[in-house]
Amino acid sequence: MNTVQATLPTSIAELESRRKSTSTRNLNDDVDDINGRLWPNREYRKWFEALWPSDTIEGTFHHDEQEAARMVRDYARSNHYPIAANAKLASIMRSINVVHRRFHGMSRKERQHSVGGERVHMDEAAE
Repeated sequence: MNTVQATLPTSIAELESRRKSTSTRNLNDDVDDINGRLWPNREYRKWFEALWPSDTIEGTFHHDEQEAARMVRDYARSNHYPIAANAKLASIMRSINVVHRRFHGMSRKERQHSVGGERVHMDEAAE
């Protein structure tokens, strides 16, 4: 028999204890939310613009992605995303890549092999 709580929860912990869903958030969920919130910020997007290593801000894709991950973690710490707030930068970097693969044309590889937003298949490209 299901019982109904007579009072509303007063804390986040109590609220979470009443959650009906058994699924829990993971780092990718936090990063997906934060990426969406940071995306309008030019200072965040700039870390993803380079298509080639020579175009990166810090000299490598790794270092640019690390700076983006640092922005995600800083946002997480200021905005109550406990999973991302306590994650290592390397883990956040991987999650950013997972999140970006959920969108068309977001990965560097996709953009490297496209012209005018259309994917060029390298086996069909002129040499």
